[in-house]
Amino acid sequence: MRNGDVVALQVIVDVHLPIAIDHVIAALCQLQAGELKPNVSYNKDLIALGDREPNVSAGGNAIVVDETDEGTYVLFLTSRGLKHYFTGFLHVPPGADPKKFFEFEDKPPSRLVPYDKDWWFVAK
Repeated sequence: MRNGDVVALQVIVDVHLPIAIDHVIAALCQLQAGELKPNVSYNKDLIALGDREPNVSAGGNAIVVDETDEGTYVLFLTSRGLKHYFTGFLHVPPGADPKKFFEFEDKPPSRLVPYDKDWWFVAK
């Protein structure tokens, strides 16, 4: 990891995670327990948490899920931009390759920074 990556990642973590990390973990636990399922009619990969739930993801408080044979990839967005650009924290199945997340099928991530066990900061 380059020094600039460390600084950029720390800024993102400082801005986005201190408020939401407990809520992010709670949402992930609910998903893993089967309490959350995709619920957006036009996109089978989205779980809209809505306004009543704590904000854990940019762009409408929805998380992106990718269910695979390895397990479930879950993306919590920190930003959404034009032309399908996004940044966020990706939780991967234990030991899985973050590059296999379906959002990277057409184009590899422009940033892929390990954050914690099975967590990555990603940008596309």
